[in-house]
Amino acid sequence: MTRKTDLESHIRESSDLISQYETLLRLSSDPREKARARRAIDEQQELMRGHLAEYRRLCLAADQPMARDIAEIAASFDLAIEEQRRVARSEDAALPTIGIITALPKEKVAVEAMLDDPHDYFAAGEGYVLGTLPDASGSAHHVVLSRAVAMGNNPASAQVAILLRDFPSVASIIMIGIAAGAPYPEKAEEHVRLGDVVVSNEEGVVQYDFVKEEVEQILIRNRPRPPSARLLHAAKRIEEDELKGQVKWLQYIRRGAGLRDVERPAKETDLLVDPDQPERHLAHPIDPKRIEGQPRVFLGPIASANVLLKNARRRNALRDRYGVKAFEMEAAGVADTTWIFDKDYLVVRGICDYGDLTKVDTWQGYAAVAAAAYTRGLLEKLPA
Repeated sequence: MTRKTDLESHIRESSDLISQYETLLRLSSDPREKARARRAIDEQQELMRGHLAEYRRLCLAADQPMARDIAEIAASFDLAIEEQRRVARSEDAALPTIGIITALPKEKVAVEAMLDDPHDYFAAGEGYVLGTLPDASGSAHHVVLSRAVAMGNNPASAQVAILLRDFPSVASIIMIGIAAGAPYPEKAEEHVRLGDVVVSNEEGVVQYDFVKEEVEQILIRNRPRPPSARLLHAAKRIEEDELKGQVKWLQYIRRGAGLRDVERPAKETDLLVDPDQPERHLAHPIDPKRIEGQPRVFLGPIASANVLLKNARRRNALRDRYGVKAFEMEAAGVADTTWIFDKDYLVVRGICDYGDLTKVDTWQGYAAVAAAAYTRGLLEKLPA
């Protein structure tokens, strides 16, 4: 069976299943059954979208027409998706309950690739992207996406305040992007690697440049701001799924395939150097929880400062003292501003370097997409 024939079979199967679930959704009076049908339709539409894209590509490459019934299915599917977009666009712009903040263009486009029906929206001179993400009940979260004007805790704090001014309905802010990881080669279960995802846990954010400077010592005066209990509960549910061998969110990494420089780099580029002898490479420990070619997810405190960290000794000292898993430059500002506005927050970071002198950009695209994909999976665990 050729790949093209195989895809035709998958497309027909998904089309039949969507029709069956749509009939069930229309006829059933059981809310739980309706919710299951909506989730099943979303899953089959996701599969259909990928299969049709590849099938069209193969037909184009071979200069062959699509099979007649497949062409009819594709036309019907495209009309259904367009109708969903039309309905989504008719929703009131004041409805978003989830705000997403990024700092870099590559982070923003990674998140936008995860949104259903992303479209531009302007409020008080500010540009946003509105869209939806699936929720746990078969409905959708209404999301507003924004990018800070620059890197750093101060711009991130300001951007959160502006977003909450323009969208007072937003209840939770999620900071998504890339970060340096905290490797721990002596402890395999704690060893963060490139491409992994780090999510802020109950300990929140450690702002390591908020200090008291004395003659003999510098003390970090961290203000703990716990993340959202509701969002953390969703993160724990993903953790439960992983223990069952069900890592559904990984499939969403494919949604970023159309972006530049987002393929997972070769494992040979994941190099860790000795903090005391940078010319010497350290071996990564054998980790029974790690599946080659896939990100591991860590929940832990995240270090934040207006500092671009390229100091392995400093990295390890903060890791050992506070148990931090990642280092970045915006989360402290997000945590403070959401606390002032009485809103929830969470930080999701894809790991792109080790915060040392070997820092390069090779893993940034993949890390940004991994963090965004995880967030789509996270919100699927929450009702809107």
